[in-house]
Amino acid sequence: MPGFEDDDEGTRPPPHPLDRTWLHPSELFAAARTEAVSSATAPSPPRNWRRDVVLTVAAGTMGAVAAVALLGVLGVFEREGPRSIPPVRSAAAEDAAQVAEQVVPGVAAVISTVDSAESRGSGIAIGAHEVLTTSAVVGDAAHTAPGTTIEICVANGRRHPATVIGKDPATGLVLLRVPTLTLQPVALAVGDGLRAGDWVAAVGRTASSGTWVTSGVVTATGGWTPDPTGTVHAGMIATNTQLADEARGGALVDRDGNVVGILSVSGAATPVDMAAEVATQLVEQGWASHGSLGIRATDAAAGGASVVEVAPGSSAARAGLQVDDRIVAIDGTRTADSASLVYALRRRPAGRRVRLSVVRGKRTSVLEATLDDAPAASVPLPTAPGTTATSVNQPVSHLAGGAAP
Repeated sequence: MPGFEDDDEGTRPPPHPLDRTWLHPSELFAAARTEAVSSATAPSPPRNWRRDVVLTVAAGTMGAVAAVALLGVLGVFEREGPRSIPPVRSAAAEDAAQVAEQVVPGVAAVISTVDSAESRGSGIAIGAHEVLTTSAVVGDAAHTAPGTTIEICVANGRRHPATVIGKDPATGLVLLRVPTLTLQPVALAVGDGLRAGDWVAAVGRTASSGTWVTSGVVTATGGWTPDPTGTVHAGMIATNTQLADEARGGALVDRDGNVVGILSVSGAATPVDMAAEVATQLVEQGWASHGSLGIRATDAAAGGASVVEVAPGSSAARAGLQVDDRIVAIDGTRTADSASLVYALRRRPAGRRVRLSVVRGKRTSVLEATLDDAPAASVPLPTAPGTTATSVNQPVSHLAGGAAP
């Protein structure tokens, strides 16, 4: 064929099987047999046993040296024994311990004795010689009757006599004076930024074993919180902490070590803004008053507290409040329901002048009222959620802003 004279297919030998893209099975096995026979018949060169021994020993020595060097770098030969494993502590436990260190100097154990029967709890220092606690701790000892004593105990275990400056039946807070002991006041939180889900620690002090600490989260703020006597309280801080009896009256603390509440019962706490207002009044006058409008109200579906009844001659009547009015704010601060309305009123003393934002029909207006004094008498838990109700022996004028709905 022209141009291909040197590659004539008729005279060219067939290509080697490995140069082709295919192999016949007989050729594959034949090639294998031929290679095996060639390997078997080919003479093997003489083996140098001396060289093999030297190479083997050298390789082993180099491997051993490399392994020792690696272990030395890792510090194996510097260890004198097994390493100790530090105990594992949860983040929550660590936080609680650190927070407790900040607040413990201002937390004291409180021991009240009535006719040889002791009741123990805690209190927080709000001044160099003043301790705030609850009536659940001091009980009848707050009346300074014969045979009753109140003592304060701090870290050294020594007991110091205390006297009652004042007691507020509405909140159950009691202020004590300890003249022979100088205390470090706790840091009080500012503002009401506490929310459900926030981390908190409960800190108390026992007269025998020292500091008592647990931690948890806020489960609710506001609303109505019942106590074991059946009395409901507005605006309490509810938590999932389980309190020991000796922690009652102690501190509910946020992550920054600021006191946000005074521990009460069932893991609940009186908010610090209420406690501070009551303590100020107890210091200044020995008693505390709480504002009242003299209405009966229920939670409104649209928000706020809907007026159900207005007592004649009450603060509400003088201000011009009417049935079906919806109170949505006090002094510009929103009141979401009847509980927040009562709490806002109770934070203000009797005689305080307030501005009420009121929705009447489709119109919103601002009414001014001078608060009445709410009585200290408590009221049973209402049967219908969200509805305030008077007891059989308490007039309606004592309700909104009174001790309980």
